[in-house]
Amino acid sequence: MSNPIMMIVVYCVVIFGALYFFSIRPQKKREAEAEAMRSTIKVGDSVLLNNGMYGVIADITAECYIVEFGTNKGIRIPVLKQEVALIRTPNLSNKEPEPVVEEKPKKSFLGFGKKED
Repeated sequence: MSNPIMMIVVYCVVIFGALYFFSIRPQKKREAEAEAMRSTIKVGDSVLLNNGMYGVIADITAECYIVEFGTNKGIRIPVLKQEVALIRTPNLSNKEPEPVVEEKPKKSFLGFGKKED
């Protein structure tokens, strides 16, 4: 039988590796995608904030966006760039929004299998 302390170290390394690949790595990817989205925002874009409010970008500063709220265009509030969730216009009709379906290319297991055109 091998050294029990060595087995504990191996288990800890395996658990940390699994934690990294299933939790930390995807979170970093989502943060990078959000930062890329925020870098494309320009004046006049309609945005959805993390708190659920819609607004229109009126001005852009170094650390925040100046967002206009409401229809009278008189309410301008500075909002941190991290608070912008999406670039999206609000649905002001009574119709249900159509679900967004993103098609991802099918991947075969380990590169083997049937490839579709």
